[in-house]
Amino acid sequence: MTLQIITDSTADLPLYLKNTPHLTVMPLTVHFGDESYIDGVNLTNEEFYEKLCHSYSVPTTSQISATAFKAVFNEMSGKGDDVLGIFISSDLSGTFASASLARSELGKDNIYVIDSRTVTLGLTVLVQQAINLRAQGYSAKEIYEKLEEQKDKIRLYAKVDTLKYLKKGGRLSTAGAVLGTLLNVKPVVTVSDGKVLMARKARGNSKSLQWIKEKALADGIDVNLPVALGYSNNSSLLKELEDTLCEGLNIQKYVPVSIGATVGTHGGPNIMALAYFMK
Repeated sequence: MTLQIITDSTADLPLYLKNTPHLTVMPLTVHFGDESYIDGVNLTNEEFYEKLCHSYSVPTTSQISATAFKAVFNEMSGKGDDVLGIFISSDLSGTFASASLARSELGKDNIYVIDSRTVTLGLTVLVQQAINLRAQGYSAKEIYEKLEEQKDKIRLYAKVDTLKYLKKGGRLSTAGAVLGTLLNVKPVVTVSDGKVLMARKARGNSKSLQWIKEKALADGIDVNLPVALGYSNNSSLLKELEDTLCEGLNIQKYVPVSIGATVGTHGGPNIMALAYFMK
């Protein structure tokens, strides 16, 4: 019997994590007008941002269906494997609801599903923690119970390079977007209680990242649990994140995350982000 871990493509897992044995990533669908793409399958992050920058409309995503989950759950649990699913916040997608419905219809007690209450690199650190606990010999039920406790300690902060996409997505007025651009405002967004919220407005990248570092110190970042650094469409931003955050926060090891469509739709290119567990 094997413990199978399932997550969705909004976790934005790096390739080495995607290739973890007995880990399955189920993709959402991304829509640009009448064109539809399977996230991470026939649409890479690079292609997504290229389309985003030239699109007049805001792209949308479709949740994974209960039917798709039911087929995967049934195949895995039918072989006697335990199944642990960890998914995007139910406030941001109906994916968790689909997984819950599939579990309920199958009526099997070896399937566990978790509403992460977060997304992208916040979801990444929760999946990494599940992998770590499985390697330590914990059962599916034990990991489920631990993650349900630990998920509320996840903090995710992301510096957004421009207010343009927040405005296009209806999250900011046109006047606010213009004023922010003139003042070189670099907003910091967070995920709180499953929702994306504005956390801070600062002028310039350095002040935004400095605020994120100070917030992590105040929160009490636990560097003994998974930590993730994230960026969108520009891998050189990872070095800036390292230089600003790693030494000051004593981060010795982290998961590098290329932020994909779900956050990228509203955040746009050149996002820089940090996710961690509080002590």
